[in-house]
Amino acid sequence: MSKGILLDTTVISQFAAKSGPSPKMVEWFSELDQRLYISAINYYEVIAGLHEIQAFQTAEKFKELLKTLSIEILPVTQEISEQAAIERGRGKVTGQVRKMADLLIGATAYSHGLSVATANVKDFSFWEFDAFDPASSRV
Repeated sequence: MSKGILLDTTVISQFAAKSGPSPKMVEWFSELDQRLYISAINYYEVIAGLHEIQAFQTAEKFKELLKTLSIEILPVTQEISEQAAIERGRGKVTGQVRKMADLLIGATAYSHGLSVATANVKDFSFWEFDAFDPASSRV
């Protein structure tokens, strides 16, 4: 069992969307009993995305939500950077292109023993941790 769940940007952004999260996502979130985390990379992606569309108030609400829900932001350390670089090399050898952000997010989850909640499970399929879509039937 993992030590908690790292929320990928695809999951976080559903709560900031005008339409809001899907009913399955709300159900999953309300039944959680594990500690939640995001990577500094996820934090950057959300804040940058909101600032690109000049949604400054939403960015502030997002920061408050993290505090309210006690979601910890995990930094990218030297160990995490190295693990991401190793996985990038493995992917290159096998002809798989892997995005730097996904590699760093995955390495963060891996080094902390976390599962990853994401709408893009395939982006994390090569890691040795559980990656799942909370909006799917797996709720």
